[in-house]
Amino acid sequence: MAYDIALSELTDVIVNASRDLAGISGDALINQRIKTRLKIERGSWLLDDNGTLGSMIFAYFGDPMERFEDRLPDVVRQALENMTEIQIDNIDVSQNGSWQVLVEIAWSYLPEFDGGLTPDDLSGDTVIVPVSVEDSTFGVQTGGE
Repeated sequence: MAYDIALSELTDVIVNASRDLAGISGDALINQRIKTRLKIERGSWLLDDNGTLGSMIFAYFGDPMERFEDRLPDVVRQALENMTEIQIDNIDVSQNGSWQVLVEIAWSYLPEFDGGLTPDDLSGDTVIVPVSVEDSTFGVQTGGE
């Protein structure tokens, strides 16, 4: 089972009560990886030799809201295509005010995961990622409607 350092919604490292780094696994880890991939601008990470980590969401900031919403499902699928342990079941985009959209991503584990057996507690999940179009941030509300 994969295990990683837990990050807050603002991508800060979480420290537990014993002042050690908090960990994360299972569905919560996949949700964290999805959010992280969408927040990184594709090709911007120095250690990503292939230039495939991250998303192109930033390239569409400034587009009219309707065009931005129409492109998001394809952009999200492209950003998550290298996550080999899951499949994307559905992507819904909805406007949340005049400057933010919510991207709801339903995913499930591929049958090949974990030697062909998917553990009962790893059934898949839905993650909602807010994207603020006005100030080009993810999940941080900085203004009103």
